Amino acid sequence: MASPTILLINFHSTKNSGDLALLEAAIRQLQSNFDLPQVIVSANYPQEEYFSENDISVVYSPATLIYSNHSLWRQVFIWLIGLIISCYSAYSTRPKAISNASNPWRKLAASYASADLIVSCPGNQFLSMGRFGWPMIVSATAVYLAILFKKPLYVMPQSIGPFRRSWERRLMKWLYQHARLVFLRDGVSFQLAKDLGLPSDRLLHVPDLALAGEPISDRGSIPLPNKPTIDPARGFIGVTVIRKLLKTLKGEEIEKYHTALAGALTFMVRKYDPNILFIPQVTGPTEAEDDRIAARLIRDRMGIPIDRVYLFEDHLSTVELKALYRHMDIMVASRLHSGIFSLSVGTPTLFIGYLTKTRGVIEDLDMGEWLIELDRFEEAELVHKLEKLWQNRIQVREEINRCLPVWIKGVEQVGLRIAQDYQSVWT
Repeated sequence: MASPTILLINFHSTKNSGDLALLEAAIRQLQSNFDLPQVIVSANYPQEEYFSENDISVVYSPATLIYSNHSLWRQVFIWLIGLIISCYSAYSTRPKAISNASNPWRKLAASYASADLIVSCPGNQFLSMGRFGWPMIVSATAVYLAILFKKPLYVMPQSIGPFRRSWERRLMKWLYQHARLVFLRDGVSFQLAKDLGLPSDRLLHVPDLALAGEPISDRGSIPLPNKPTIDPARGFIGVTVIRKLLKTLKGEEIEKYHTALAGALTFMVRKYDPNILFIPQVTGPTEAEDDRIAARLIRDRMGIPIDRVYLFEDHLSTVELKALYRHMDIMVASRLHSGIFSLSVGTPTLFIGYLTKTRGVIEDLDMGEWLIELDRFEEAELVHKLEKLWQNRIQVREEINRCLPVWIKGVEQVGLRIAQDYQSVWT
């Protein structure tokens, strides 16, 4: 197969380790199944150091060009101008002039024009957000440009929804009915896609891509905190937390969650005496997304000496995070991909779900027993499940390790299926 140019769209930030793991898995699968592909990433934060450090070609995303700290009406105006420029570029008879242009919308259009195929990044880009649903329109723009430029479109494993508005459902159907293949990572999303009327022969239900990542090094590769109060013999509970980052999460729900988590962890320390380690799954790109701020808040609410709790402050790579999670006896995962990472290394995990994506992914893995929904969060239930998981952690670890090969086999078909479909039609 000739070396294609592949444009990956709708990528958020490398400071979000879940996003980064999905990007790395996507690139790895594409490189394994295509002959020396040139991969370009359309990212919301293209100036992050990760791209230059790993020699990854990157361009601005539509979201970066639209938002740019403007008012809503200014954003709508920029979006309309961007669509006009993109339409002109799509039908231009002078592609070289487009690629040499300094206008950022024309540069973005040039990346679509030069791509042989477009791949939508894994994750959860399409759901109801904002007062008017504007964020979904912005995310949809990246997919629309693939349709505009008449490029073969593939959707790597995603969650879709929930949708509060009928026009969002119609838009979702219109966008993805143009895709060659749509991979969905959970049963809830798969059923929603069928209900929307997307062609069933293009829908594929597979596990989350982050379950199969780069091999991690041995248990001693990531040193645990060097603190006199941390005794490895006591065992470890790893914790990831979230701040209020979505308008779908009410302030009182977040407050209740922080208080209940502090109380439950205090109970576990007093009864079972484990070490508590707060691990930052997400450190940016904005302060509102930084897990470390919420971790400090919860630590300060715990009714135990502060030196019994450790907070990791540094941003860790996906490989480093997985190696660290493997040290844990159990994990409490508010971030979906911190839990996915933990399962991928066999660590028993209690998931705290704040969108339907968590419930869908975990039920698919037959781990629904170890899920608490954030909007129904009660300290008593959290304590009960934490105790049960701690007491049964050896058996749960054995069960996870039995299931892992099956999960990984499902994940590894994604890049292969995309390559096979592309080769059958376009080569």
